[in-house]
Parts: sequence; C-alpha cells; structure tokens
Amino acid sequence: MKKLFILLLFIATAATAQESKRSFSLSGFDKLDMGNAFIITVTQSNNYKIETSGREQDLKDLVVKVSNGELRIGYPSNWSGWKNRKEVYINITMPKLVAVSFSGASKAKVSGFSSESFGIDLSGASSATFDIDAKNLALDCSGASSVAIVGDGQKLTADVSGASSLNAYDFKVSTATIDASGSSGAKVYVTSRIVAEASGASSVRYKGGATSVVANTSGAGTVKSAN
Repeated sequence: MKKLFILLLFIATAATAQESKRSFSLSGFDKLDMGNAFIITVTQSNNYKIETSGREQDLKDLVVKVSNGELRIGYPSNWSGWKNRKEVYINITMPKLVAVSFSGASKAKVSGFSSESFGIDLSGASSATFDIDAKNLALDCSGASSVAIVGDGQKLTADVSGASSLNAYDFKVSTATIDASGSSGAKVYVTSRIVAEASGASSVRYKGGATSVVANTSGAGTVKSAN
C-alpha cells in the first residue's frame, strides 16, 4: 500500500509540474528564433502575447529576449542538464512576421500572416507547418527537418538538404528555384518557371504546369513533373 501511495504521489506531482505557466511582456518584434524541445504556435493578431507552459523548472530557465526586432527563446548556453529537458509549449501572437528560425527538434505551427518577403530556416530535425501568403519566400531546411506550406506567393527559393523534406504543393508560385541534396525531397507548385537541382538520391516533384523547366541532376537525384 505504501508503494502504491508513493507511485500515485509521483504521478500527481509529475502531472502538476506539466501544468506550470509563464507569460512574458515583450513587443516590437517581427522575427522569431527558437529551438530545443519546444511546441510552438504562432498566430497573427493586433496584439503581442507570449505564453508558455510546461514543467516548472524548464519555464524558470527560459531565456526570452528581443534583439534587433527578433524574439529569441532558449535556455542558457552553459546549462549542464539539457538532456533532462521536457517539452515546453509556446504560444505567440503578433501583428507581423517576416522570418523564423526553428531548431533543436522543435515543432511549430504558423498561420495568418501576409508579407512581401518571408524567410524560413529549419534545422536539427525540426518540423513546421505554415499557412501564410508571401510574394517572396526563402527557405532553408536541413538536418532531417520537414516543412509543409499552404498559401499563395510569387517566388519561392528553397534549399533542402540533409534528408529533409518540403511539401509546398499547396503554396502556389509563379517561379521557383529549388536545390535538393542529401536524400532530401521537395514538392512544389509552380505555374511559370522552375529551376531545380537534385543530387545524392534527392528528388524534386512539381505541379502547376510550369512552362519553363531547367533541371540539373547528379547521382540518383531526380526532377519530375507530378501532374
């Protein structure tokens, strides 16, 4: 009975720890940079709001600051107990977003933004989904990361490497320049001109009926229409 009581107490304590919350009053940023085991949700709003939830110790250790218009969230670089980190949920609302950098096995969902230019940088086995409109979208996806994009644009420039994947069949653009390497895969929707390079068992697949296709392949790389 005593062992059962201790077990139940441990479970209750662990559950309580996951319910801790912490908010931050920061504003004046239109870019994001964050990593680690974060579950990130970013939505467009007229107001700035940053709310986090997770284990109390992890929330206490968070370093959150704004520098040159960029919101940065992470942990102290000299922290020795990083292997024990648990997932932290981060919910952000902001008026405008033009660039993100997600790393460290983070998972993100970004929606509701429209901009002239937008930059995406994913690395370290991160994954993200975007529902955005951007005339010019620049993407760098590496380190076995994955990204899916929905929306409208005009020009897409993407570098996909290190066994990463891009699914942009639902992000329609007129022109695209794609470089896929290291067993990566890219799926894009292009209506006018696509310049694609695929190397090292990578693949580029395109829909949209592009009228001009420039394809460069090496190794087992392929560039093909998916129509």
